Amino acid sequence: ADEFHTDGLYNEDRSSSFKVVTKCEDCALDGSCDTTSYDTPRCIKQNSYAEGSGWMAHEVIDRVCLGGPSHESAPLDDSDNLPTDGIFRLQFGCQTHLTGLFLTQLADGIMGMDKSDADDTKSKSFWKQAFVQNAIDRK
Repeated sequence: ADEFHTDGLYNEDRSSSFKVVTKCEDCALDGSCDTTSYDTPRCIKQNSYAEGSGWMAHEVIDRVCLGGPSHESAPLDDSDNLPTDGIFRLQFGCQTHLTGLFLTQLADGIMGMDKSDADDTKSKSFWKQAFVQNAIDRK
């Protein structure tokens, strides 16, 4: 599948802050908790589409940066001494299986851009996570 995408696969081994969500109560992407397929429980999310494409992912958390060149030297490790401008812990689905058009499309992955204003603590939209962690100053 790498021959079609703009970038290689996400390399979790290159991140010192990457963590797999292993507590069922922390699953936040409306998936299910798989307690039998791995050494520790994993939150699994999958979706399929009418034309036959689909994907499967497990929930992970990693530090992301909304910035540009000014953040190139900012450490993205797991320390708490990070600049707060644009850097936050993002909980997302790291795809592990693709079918159909997801295999051959140029774009890497899929990202929901829900702008829900829900005050639900389980709300894990990209924007909500960035706002709650002070990476952006407004919803």
